[in-house]
Amino acid sequence: MYNSNRNLEDGSATVVRTVCAIVFLLFVAIYVFFYQEDTLALTQHILSGGATIYSRVIGGIIITIVLALLHFTTAKVMRTKPLCIYALSCFPSLYILAMLTDFDTSQPLSPWRWWAILMPLAAAVWWGVVYFLGELLRYRCSDIRHEEGYLARTLGCNIFILAAMMIGVGLLSNSNDITHYRLRMERLLMHGEYAKALEVGKASDKTDASLTMLRVFALAHEGRLGDELFKYPVRGTSASIVPELSDGKMLMLSPDSVYRMLGAIPRHGQTTKNYLKAIVKSGQATKAAIEYQLCGMLIDKDLDGFVNLLMKTHKIDDTLPLHYREALILYTHRRSSPKVVYRNTVMDTDYDDMQRLEAETKSPGERRINIYKQFSGTYWEYFDYHR
Repeated sequence: MYNSNRNLEDGSATVVRTVCAIVFLLFVAIYVFFYQEDTLALTQHILSGGATIYSRVIGGIIITIVLALLHFTTAKVMRTKPLCIYALSCFPSLYILAMLTDFDTSQPLSPWRWWAILMPLAAAVWWGVVYFLGELLRYRCSDIRHEEGYLARTLGCNIFILAAMMIGVGLLSNSNDITHYRLRMERLLMHGEYAKALEVGKASDKTDASLTMLRVFALAHEGRLGDELFKYPVRGTSASIVPELSDGKMLMLSPDSVYRMLGAIPRHGQTTKNYLKAIVKSGQATKAAIEYQLCGMLIDKDLDGFVNLLMKTHKIDDTLPLHYREALILYTHRRSSPKVVYRNTVMDTDYDDMQRLEAETKSPGERRINIYKQFSGTYWEYFDYHR
């Protein structure tokens, strides 16, 4: 009978440890390979000073193996504790995982310093909880381990502990959509995959000045800036579209990649407007630099400045990019003495339809929704409804 009970207990322990290990490894693998891949790439970029590039496969495998070894080592230390708290052996591994994926884009290293400072305290608290629960549950678990349903209750308790810790990791790590979009875009841009980068977050309205800057860069590389800029949500001003000169910041991609495309490195303290004007005025401006200045004026809703520059750099006809033609239609309709008159039967009709819809809708909120539904992605909708 003793051997039978002993075998039953060993079998239960094997099942609990195996299930916990499988759940833990699945969580780490999914978290590392899919959810926080880009965050870990930034972590490695910062810690290596940009000297190395994160590999999803190699990095994911190494992190998973190291955390698994730490878990199994911790489990060995806890081998005398009750089986119902076995899942707590995953805590050190999950603590490190949360630390690696928690950062603030303005001060990336700051959260890690706090994690490192709090690590001894967290270890002490964790060991105190393990010891207290071990002493509290030791005899209780011994009394019921031969009862029917012992395995199910023990397994359920461990799964609950694991789930709580995993939820904690998810809440403590960086889960900001915009940050993930930025990191994913920067990694693709670093490999020259501009078209793929433009698909990141395309269906989402969430954006910021830095994400807009990255899209301007990718669109310019693809030759689609004047046709598609306002098909994406735009935030910030023209000052944000060149990195490091205002709100537009890059986390991994070097600003030099933008400067090379535009044709010059900005001087210290130079504003984006003065930087772009100086490049164009030099007579050696690249096509991208001219498009940057024109689109910057559109972002700032400077129609007069846009038309003045457009007349100097482009032929005014139907071959112009879509947003340039939309801006010219708007300029022609809203200036009593326009310097240039641009007509396009289809676009004039569309603009008249938009004005008619605005006149027919009395409620400002309803008007904005209706215009967005029918004219989202046009420069007209941006000009009138985005501040």
